[in-house]
Amino acid sequence: MPDLIEAIVALPAVPVLVFDALDEADDPADLMQRLLLPLTEALRPDGRPCLRLLVGTRRGTRFQPLLELAAAQQTLLDLDDVPDGELRADLAEHLSLRLAELPSYSAAPQRPVRTALARTVAAKLTRNAGTVRDWGPFLVARIFGRALETLPAPADVAAAEHLGASVPVTLPGVLELDLSLQPQRARLRAVLAAVAWAKGEGLPTEAVAAVAAEFDPDVNDGNVRQLLEANRFYLRTGVESDGSTLYRLFHQGLADYLQVESYLRPYTPTHPRPDSSGGPE
Repeated sequence: MPDLIEAIVALPAVPVLVFDALDEADDPADLMQRLLLPLTEALRPDGRPCLRLLVGTRRGTRFQPLLELAAAQQTLLDLDDVPDGELRADLAEHLSLRLAELPSYSAAPQRPVRTALARTVAAKLTRNAGTVRDWGPFLVARIFGRALETLPAPADVAAAEHLGASVPVTLPGVLELDLSLQPQRARLRAVLAAVAWAKGEGLPTEAVAAVAAEFDPDVNDGNVRQLLEANRFYLRTGVESDGSTLYRLFHQGLADYLQVESYLRPYTPTHPRPDSSGGPE
């Protein structure tokens, strides 16, 4: 660490270092204590900080020293600190644009339907403090949008509002809803559970197949490749030094849930599956 600080101090200009997704590091608390905090304390000969540090992370008490330091310097930017009305409008616009891309919602006569659906979903997700604080309404809405690709489109505005009001308000809830709609749900759950344990750039296909087979014996190399390709929605990819593709989940919250929960149990909804007809469930 002293060598690193000495090298930074010797630079002709104050650099900017960016650390994104601190909470996704292998040992984020240790990284903060041994690297980030010492960097914030180091000074140049003229008394200026040795660098400007931009750190992206989710909330967590283990990061409290870093958060308190940023708050004391009035440099803490909380992306969740948005007025409810603004957040609701942005979320409704986001989901409306997403729906407009789906064939069953894209026609001009469907505009009132997708508008009503988007507004209802946005209203429910933003009035639930737990969704805003713990999961992020955009993430939940994004996965609900994926589920809407499978569910029949509502026939009218009333049915759209009924469907929108059924949106789960947690990441586990909306993930389980989407998995319940997939034709190979058990195999897909096993594959996603395997990818959830990926570190760094991700796992190669062979490793995904080997781990997933421990969760579901029906998984093999052939159907793993098919499932990975068909469910890129949930994945981010990297490239190994030999050119092979590496897979990881697109959001750490998904990995956290799939690692901790008993993710191989059958889906048993606590409320009826969304009914787009607007009739009795």
